[in-house]
Amino acid sequence: MNDLFGPKHTKGEKAFRLVCFSACALPLAILVVLLVSVTHQATHSPVDMKKKRARVTMGGTADQKQVDTVAAEKPTENKLTLKFLTSHSSYKAEKSGIRAGLLGTIYLMLLTALIALPLGIAAAVFLEEYAGKTRFFRFVEINIANLAGVPSVVYGILGAGIFLMFWRSMSGKLLAGAFTLAILILPVIIITVREALRSIPQHYRHAALGLGATKWQSIRRVVLPMAIPGIMTGAILSLSRAIGETAPLIIVGAALSIRFSPTPWPPSELASSDFTALPMQIFHWSTHHKAAFQGNAAAGIVVLLIVLLSMNSVAIFLRNRKSMRYT
Repeated sequence: MNDLFGPKHTKGEKAFRLVCFSACALPLAILVVLLVSVTHQATHSPVDMKKKRARVTMGGTADQKQVDTVAAEKPTENKLTLKFLTSHSSYKAEKSGIRAGLLGTIYLMLLTALIALPLGIAAAVFLEEYAGKTRFFRFVEINIANLAGVPSVVYGILGAGIFLMFWRSMSGKLLAGAFTLAILILPVIIITVREALRSIPQHYRHAALGLGATKWQSIRRVVLPMAIPGIMTGAILSLSRAIGETAPLIIVGAALSIRFSPTPWPPSELASSDFTALPMQIFHWSTHHKAAFQGNAAAGIVVLLIVLLSMNSVAIFLRNRKSMRYT
């Protein structure tokens, strides 16, 4: 082997391994720096000095030395508190919370998943198991692949056009946002689920058919259960994209900030309620003219990342559990 391929570790191979390692380490290092920076900004948010000076001088008993000390100390506060999670939005940064955005994001992702996952899985099963190799279905496959790369703002315009033209009462409602995000992630779900179905060896299908099962029975009892890990991967990728989208929600009329939470029951009232989401509230705070709201935006980013990681952790756990069952 050494005569054919040279020494086991040549200089070129070492350099190539170093380049590959750098390509993996650099994005991780950048991500760590960003996370540390955002977390530090959220936990060390500057306090409004004008209000603190006013509290010190209240009653006229403070001398100039106390005022100068307050001005020089530059106090900070931790935004990542239970009060921040349970409070509604306010025009005062120290009182403003993220409760409405957090609950709105959770309800929005649940509705989006309930709409997009069944449709995406059904479409993928049809295209992979039933559709023929005709020109029409090849045309459909090409367009689905192209739709996966369309900017999200285009889907927002599509959703706004549908709801403003045919269903005006749903403009700015939770169901309108869920349908828009479901359309956004459908191509990703279809592509990943098709790949998962394609990875199942054909002899499993042939064995089921040989035992007398119908095509539908072989798909339902053999193919789909074995493809669940790949389907869960598609769900993770698609919902991870949807949870951070802002442009489609702005266009369909989601509120930048509200001071009430969507009512979870009954479902009809939840679907037709006004809402905001974490990306919307973060966008609102990050563009606010008061510098104190920048700490709120950083804390909102941390909360959004925690929600995303929690959601993905549950999906990964279920995926790995199914993978162990069929290996």
